[in-house]
Amino acid sequence: MLNTTLSEAELRAVQELSQIRRPMFFSMPAGPKQSAVLDELQRRFKDFPLLRLDLAGLAAAVHSEAEFKQAFVRLLLERARELGIEIPKPEQRHSLSCMQSLLAQLPDGSLAVLVENSVAPLEKFTSIEADRKRAVQKVLPAGPEHEVSRSLQGLYYAMLRGRCKLRFALICGAYRAEDLYTFNEGWFFDDYANEPEFAALRQCQTAHSGSVLNVNETKGRPQASGAQT
Repeated sequence: MLNTTLSEAELRAVQELSQIRRPMFFSMPAGPKQSAVLDELQRRFKDFPLLRLDLAGLAAAVHSEAEFKQAFVRLLLERARELGIEIPKPEQRHSLSCMQSLLAQLPDGSLAVLVENSVAPLEKFTSIEADRKRAVQKVLPAGPEHEVSRSLQGLYYAMLRGRCKLRFALICGAYRAEDLYTFNEGWFFDDYANEPEFAALRQCQTAHSGSVLNVNETKGRPQASGAQT
């Protein structure tokens, strides 16, 4: 746990976040503050099954897209075992089936999910700007980033489909949700950094310029389309 102290305003914003009962994204630069927010959320959900995934640490430990896919599935299996859940062998093929199997074994409204540094694997294996252009062109990812993006999308799609199982779910990353194809074309999560009650946490990084900007300056968010398998 980091020693970063959240201000009273930031703690109030975290409290507001913890009341939301749907999968969501929150754009926040990677670093001690992001980790402190997730630490506080983890404390608030200590009485519930909790799945916390640090994707920066996972990305740093692998050297190829295929390795990432395998390591991501292993991580989900390890976290499931920590919750006392054994995922059947046939469901261990990819992140989508793993997460769906995990959710199926939990009561409704029980699981809290915290995804930290969600953009780290994309930053390591792809060009963020190229990803953004693919989202605009509505083209499925192809090339070396395919396994990474599909692994992430599988996790998020399972969360969207199984949202009745979730008590809370937050994906925290450095970029705006609308700048990443991972969250578009059926994978989109509302970016709650845009909401006024979270002003204390409101700086995010944009994929367009790589600079930090105030979310008040962002354009309207795209509407979520129907998720597809």
